[in-house]
Amino acid sequence: MRKGQDYLDSIKDGRQVFIDGEKIDDIATHPATAGVVAETARMYDRHFDSEWDKKLNVEIDGVKKAIGFVKPTTIEYLDQAMEGYRAESFEAAGNISHPPQYGANIMCGAYDPVVSFGPKDRADAVTKKYHDVLESERFVAAPYVSAISDRFNAPENRLRPYVVEERDDGIIVSGAVGLGTGLVYAEELLTAPLPGPLTPEQAIWFSWPAASPGCKIYGRQPSAHANNKFQSPLSMNYDELDATVYLENMFVPWENVYVYRDVEFCNTYMNHHVTWLVLMHLTRMLARMEYSIGLALAVADALGTNKNAAVLNIIVDLVVDSETLRAGWKAGMLNGSMTPSGVIAPEPLHIGASTIYALNNRARFGDTVRTLGGFGGMLAPSLADLENPEIGPEIEKAYGGGGYTARQRAAILHLIQDHTASAMDAREAVFEALASAGLYTWKLRTRMDYGRFEELANGVLRSISDENIPPIDLSFMSQFDPLMRG
Repeated sequence: MRKGQDYLDSIKDGRQVFIDGEKIDDIATHPATAGVVAETARMYDRHFDSEWDKKLNVEIDGVKKAIGFVKPTTIEYLDQAMEGYRAESFEAAGNISHPPQYGANIMCGAYDPVVSFGPKDRADAVTKKYHDVLESERFVAAPYVSAISDRFNAPENRLRPYVVEERDDGIIVSGAVGLGTGLVYAEELLTAPLPGPLTPEQAIWFSWPAASPGCKIYGRQPSAHANNKFQSPLSMNYDELDATVYLENMFVPWENVYVYRDVEFCNTYMNHHVTWLVLMHLTRMLARMEYSIGLALAVADALGTNKNAAVLNIIVDLVVDSETLRAGWKAGMLNGSMTPSGVIAPEPLHIGASTIYALNNRARFGDTVRTLGGFGGMLAPSLADLENPEIGPEIEKAYGGGGYTARQRAAILHLIQDHTASAMDAREAVFEALASAGLYTWKLRTRMDYGRFEELANGVLRSISDENIPPIDLSFMSQFDPLMRG
């Protein structure tokens, strides 16, 4: 099993990372990236921690393995892997969307459709890569979104990755692709084009090392508003920098090419490709919700309102929301089905409905916790305020008491701000809304997956059977919208 130091050693690979116009020499030490690098290393090291052992490890044929890197051939494996991720995600307040095991899930998403339904000449390559990621426990991340300018260009002129040259030993690729969370920190990247107008040269699924010549990674600006962990305890540690990747004549060997020049396959199976990815997103949303409950309880205790009946009712409402989300999450896994390639795919209807519930109610969750903090969350003193000899003693009188020092109480109030009202929280809200193609697409997926529209509509007609009303045809409900992505 891999250790955190193994990961830290692997990212000293000469990758080209740019943040806010600066080329980063070492992502393990730069303030904008060091927090997530350290958390990623901790995620590996937790597998050797006795308190995490049963959550993150499983014994198979006498060998202990990290459950996040085990092929989900049973519902039990899939369930344990997601439970482990939920526990780890809670530690980061639900902010780390791309942990190391993300790579195993996204490679499963490439492996399954290619092996089950795809081009047979590429099945061996994707199988070998998937098994290699499971064995090596390497960190893989995946960007999918085309450059904004693509919508204004003809398909043949778009910047989505495309083959410049085909050679005996592989292909030469150029282009740009983004909304890639984890790209700055991952060891290998994988991409596949979103459905829509594609030329054969753009119809490729492939992966490449992050440090490949010709690959540049552009991260967004950091979210932390204060460069210290007292005021930005979450932003300083868990601010994943979403990124865009620019490829310029980058070589990709055939063993890293999983689909090539198959437009129909790319348009048909991209949604299936993200099956396990969206399950991880829902898992993280649940962990964030549970973190919000814990923060609400901590705030109520710090402010002395934890025995107030109205406050307790609010917290119970958060519990009901959390358990509603958890029920759909569990149902999605426990009703999963075996695919032709031999892995368990979660039930998409339950995952879709639960994700829509989380997206529709996210703002309310944050506002509830923020409100419990009252005005204290807005006025919490900084560390410099507390240490100032002139005003520090006065702040101690105003914020101390009830078993808390002023510094302890202020730290909790700053945590509220960072979790529910920071730039990182705003980024998180946008990420949740867009990372899985948005609420409209989730409703479309749910409509296509429901499968009971005709049954229910015609079941109602049995109540007025004497009128001989003809059966209602709702078969179109399971069809994809004719308006494809541009």
